[in-house]
Amino acid sequence: MSRVQTELYPVSEQGRRMTAATVHIGAADRASYPFRQGLPRAVVLRLLSGTWTPSDYRLYTRSAHWQAMKARAFEVWGRACALCDSPAAQVHHRPEGYRRLFAEDPRRHIIPLCRTCHKRHHRR
Repeated sequence: MSRVQTELYPVSEQGRRMTAATVHIGAADRASYPFRQGLPRAVVLRLLSGTWTPSDYRLYTRSAHWQAMKARAFEVWGRACALCDSPAAQVHHRPEGYRRLFAEDPRRHIIPLCRTCHKRHHRR
């Protein structure tokens, strides 16, 4: 069984299951948040609606939001590849994470992978 399967919900030092991170922002800020990431409005709308293209996703992965999610995923999971335990240089959206762009939970939607495993995974 891989580390991804056994650590989908990491356990705290006290033995309690950790819950999803909560961002405390007002309703008006929540609605405008994706548009403040420096991405073109049309790209943000496609990302939010699920009709994005690979070039839209590449722009998204360069946004400040994605960089923060990537750093948070490394904090949660560590820097070892979830599949082979070699050093991880990349993070991967799990399938449900692609449907939650701008609302990912690093504990549930993003996992660290080494380049080899990441490429192998996307070739399937």
